[in-house]
Amino acid sequence: MCVCVLHHLLRVRRRISLERGHEMGWELNTTVDWVPVSVQKLQNTGLVALWNQEHPEFRIYPGDEILRVNHIEWHHNSKAFEGRILSQLRHVKQKRPMSLHIRRPRSVVEEVENRSFDRFFSVTLPWTDEMLPLGCLQSDTMDPAGGGSAIRAWNEANPAKRLAVGDCILGVNRERSRPGDAGSKYRFVDAAGPRAGGSRRPHSLTMLVSRSTGFSYTRGWLAEVPARVGQSLGLQTNATDDGFPVTIQKIRALGAVAVFNEDHPEDALAVGDQIFKVNDVLWRSDSREFQRRLQEQFARSRRSGTVRLWVQRPAGVDPGAEGSEDYMEFSVELPVTSSKPMGWDFDITNKQAPVSIRIVFGFGTVSDWNRDNPMKDIQAGDIIMQVGDNIWHNNTHEFMQRFNKQLSTAAATSRKGGKGTLWMQIRRPFRAPSRTMSEGKEKLGEGDVFGAEE
Repeated sequence: MCVCVLHHLLRVRRRISLERGHEMGWELNTTVDWVPVSVQKLQNTGLVALWNQEHPEFRIYPGDEILRVNHIEWHHNSKAFEGRILSQLRHVKQKRPMSLHIRRPRSVVEEVENRSFDRFFSVTLPWTDEMLPLGCLQSDTMDPAGGGSAIRAWNEANPAKRLAVGDCILGVNRERSRPGDAGSKYRFVDAAGPRAGGSRRPHSLTMLVSRSTGFSYTRGWLAEVPARVGQSLGLQTNATDDGFPVTIQKIRALGAVAVFNEDHPEDALAVGDQIFKVNDVLWRSDSREFQRRLQEQFARSRRSGTVRLWVQRPAGVDPGAEGSEDYMEFSVELPVTSSKPMGWDFDITNKQAPVSIRIVFGFGTVSDWNRDNPMKDIQAGDIIMQVGDNIWHNNTHEFMQRFNKQLSTAAATSRKGGKGTLWMQIRRPFRAPSRTMSEGKEKLGEGDVFGAEE
């Protein structure tokens, strides 16, 4: 189905496929013949619901008016027009697109539905005959009880994985509960309580727990963020749990999103906003992968100059909250040769932190770059976030292996008469010290990276 949504003067084209046996999932209003057929009600299932889920930026709302279906136009004949729509749906023989042209009156309310997301995690409680009561009132609903319970002890020792009222137990040790199974409670009690024949209790209880979190959204909108060469997206996002949407944690100064926010204050992104789609890539309960695709899509969008983000704002998010980090980001394109060392030394001692530049020597490729590019000089304390398509993501060892290989490839290209360069994205904390070393004052350290022959 190709949907052309008319936001007052905005027209956009999209397609949805029709299949035999699949309902549209809408109710149409044709009470007044000279008024266009409109969408009266939408169901939670059907092809329209699927379209809305996968194309939130071009969704169909109750109140939208249908002006054309494929080649058939409405012409002050709503009842006959509805009949022709139904006739086309009945005669679908195979999967094929259906084109709708829709007009949206100003009275239509563009609401974003509430959503719930499930998180699954495991909790292992040590258990001995002297262990305090478990403190769980039922097997299918977690209810931490009593000041001396094992669950209370767990919560105090593990604040990041606290159990809470409403958490559901899906299994204990090797026993799994089933929804509506009355015996699940007793299997849980058997696993936790005394064993028949005086057998010992297990040394530990491993519980598989699910937690449902609901969000109500105040709005959803399409942010068309500029994607320019030499500029980063400028977002720090939270994607620690695949079951929860990618959430904005920080908005970095001088990044593309910060520029967008300045130019579009009415649609500015804020800390706490959730990203559900980037270009044509939809979030599908795969936050870690979606976070990677977010950066990938931004890099690809530099060709077109714009990356499209569908963003939804949960209730309670303050759009005026400060979300920028105290650092700047910039890119450089360093020339690489096999005859000259790069002239820097890295700090890679912290495997959980990005690679930072410990020393910049007064000789070498980096020193030459600094002399010719004073507005983009590389300093000690700068952090290397990306080299070409090599992005640091809690993988310092792998990042450095690929980094050295990229240097070797660039140096080999230079030896063959080509332009051996290395594109790098650098982050500079505003308070980072500048310690450019003068030539001959320091010896090369173990972290200094040379060209391929070195």
